[in-house]
Amino acid sequence: MKNIVETIKTDLDDHLAKMALHSSAVFIAYCLSWLVISPVQNHLLPNLFTLISLFYLPFGIKIISAFFEGYKSMIYLAPGVLISFALFVEMPLGAMKTNMTLLISYGAAPTVFILLDWLKADGAHGLSASQAWRTLVLGGAISSVLISFLIHGVWHDTIDPNVMFSSMLRFIIGDMLGLAVVLSVLMGVFRLRSKRSRYRANEHRPEG
Repeated sequence: MKNIVETIKTDLDDHLAKMALHSSAVFIAYCLSWLVISPVQNHLLPNLFTLISLFYLPFGIKIISAFFEGYKSMIYLAPGVLISFALFVEMPLGAMKTNMTLLISYGAAPTVFILLDWLKADGAHGLSASQAWRTLVLGGAISSVLISFLIHGVWHDTIDPNVMFSSMLRFIIGDMLGLAVVLSVLMGVFRLRSKRSRYRANEHRPEG
């Protein structure tokens, strides 16, 4: 019985740690997108990307989260997403369209990666590093198109039909540029950690 309790506690601690990590990451991404990127782009490109971030960083976070955690990413991201929506997004929480938007936005990517894993015989865990990066980009692109199409369908009655296609296209561009930025940062962190690990290994290597 004691072992069962300890196992449950360990699993719970692991889930809470992942929730804190993923939610913090997506919250920071929302803060940067709304408080830094959007004001700058509205000043430099006031008519080009209205209401849509040119570098939508939360998309990059949810793609990486979905790639590694599947449908669990929806739970891990939920606190950060809900807080961010309450602070930044002009959508009433609890409203039907808001709920549909959240479900589409954060449920599409896990679905896409599960389908991509199913199409690959050995799944994501059998991918090399280069294949993993390509799968992230491919899954991100498919997810962005799917999310854009579905969300514009949900909000079609509030969007001018004459700008529907251009709005979807800007949506996708913002997503993919956001994903590119997040992946670039992640790649830089991995390289930095690799260099530090090699440096420490060399420091402790015996001479002679």
